Amino acid sequence: MLTMEEQNYLTALREIEGRSLRDIAAHTGYHFNTVKKYADKEDWNMEYRPRKQRTSGLDPLKPIIDEWIREDQKRKRKHRRTAIKIYHDLKGDDELSGLLTVGKQTVTNYVSKRKKELAVTPYSTAMYTLHAMCEGQVDFGEALVHCVI
Repeated sequence: MLTMEEQNYLTALREIEGRSLRDIAAHTGYHFNTVKKYADKEDWNMEYRPRKQRTSGLDPLKPIIDEWIREDQKRKRKHRRTAIKIYHDLKGDDELSGLLTVGKQTVTNYVSKRKKELAVTPYSTAMYTLHAMCEGQVDFGEALVHCVI
């Protein structure tokens, strides 16, 4: 690939001086095809080709894994499945092992990401209200409050 200065020089020889491609190739020492490529180029922006969206080998199993993660969220923390346990459960099941075409790390990465997305924050249902001075609302228990007016 030529530098921008060299590319501009080839273009200038063609546009300004009106030289032929063969003459430019002989003058500069570049191959004819290289001279043609850069002398005839109008758009200097790099061509952008978007990446192809590939399907994951885990796609058929994602609903099952999501269901297992939701079930595990209802269990105590010590009784939940780890990502490795989910992988071994998928591999050990006769029906699901045929669909499993990915490795352990792919399953682990997906489970980690989904656990974070499906995590329920403990304070997401808290309701905050404003009360007048010396008044309060308590859900349970007793408290002694001294108000100074």
